[in-house]
Amino acid sequence: MKTLHRFFVEPSSIGDTFATITDKDQVLQITKVLRMKEGDQAILLNGLNKEFLMEIVELTRKKVVFKPLEESDCLSEPPVTIRLFQAIPKKLGKFEEILKHGTEVGITEFYPLITQNTQVDELRKRHRLEAILREAAEQS
Repeated sequence: MKTLHRFFVEPSSIGDTFATITDKDQVLQITKVLRMKEGDQAILLNGLNKEFLMEIVELTRKKVVFKPLEESDCLSEPPVTIRLFQAIPKKLGKFEEILKHGTEVGITEFYPLITQNTQVDELRKRHRLEAILREAAEQS
């Protein structure tokens, strides 16, 4: 049985008759890394507790177009909220690992704590941290 890949998308990108992914990183992952083709299926998650089984109908270098096959409630969310209050270590790479593995085991909320040893310059990489969280959630 083939694995269904999961992708987080903006709720506005999923319509009644089609869904479109235009995020360049996701398009690259679908076309070059995963080598998906027309007819392959994937699950799109809208972040609003809905998941959509979709089939690829068009692939280009700038977008991937899907047709919906099935819509359902997202049942993979844990029934409880787990919060992690974590001091940010001196090396941001360690914090990235904490985010990645924490997401994979089901932590739903992270609260970074600024301590005496926190280097404030490292905190400006929010976009990278959000990407790590998204990728870990898609894999788990």
